[in-house]
Amino acid sequence: MNCKRAMKSLLQLDNHQAPDGAVLTHLYSCARCKAEYNRLQSMITALRPDQATFCETNASSARIATHAPDNALSERIMAAVRLDGAELAATAAEDGRERTASRAGYAKWLASGTLILFGMVTLPYSAVVNYLRQLPGSRIDVTLAVAFGLILSAFMGAFIASHLEHLSRLLRRDSAS
Repeated sequence: MNCKRAMKSLLQLDNHQAPDGAVLTHLYSCARCKAEYNRLQSMITALRPDQATFCETNASSARIATHAPDNALSERIMAAVRLDGAELAATAAEDGRERTASRAGYAKWLASGTLILFGMVTLPYSAVVNYLRQLPGSRIDVTLAVAFGLILSAFMGAFIASHLEHLSRLLRRDSAS
């Protein structure tokens, strides 16, 4: 049995199910797979204390050993669950302030973007641009298009960079739905 098949077989095990003989033999002979299996099992044990992990008893055999529950993890989880009403209210109020600040930040960005778009729409009709169009060899329209494209790209890049964390949360939430 190779490492890939052994790990695939181990990952398909149900709760309390021991690996078959071929996988146990592979775990005995492959230190890397045995270490990976023990690492995975220790994570599962931290979440579900009744899980088992592989250990070596002697040079010719392998057995499954159970671990004692991690009481410290259980206590940390239960402490988080026992938050009283005041702490929950404070958390909710903080979340509300954060949303309000976020909305105010978006309003400023929206106003700036609106000004840029207004400039893009109205500038080609200004007297200065009309005068520049009449000059021989003038390519003012191309220059304006390139300039506005760069300005708009820089604006969008700055917006995304400054709101990356919030936007990534929105995308993760939408993709999970």
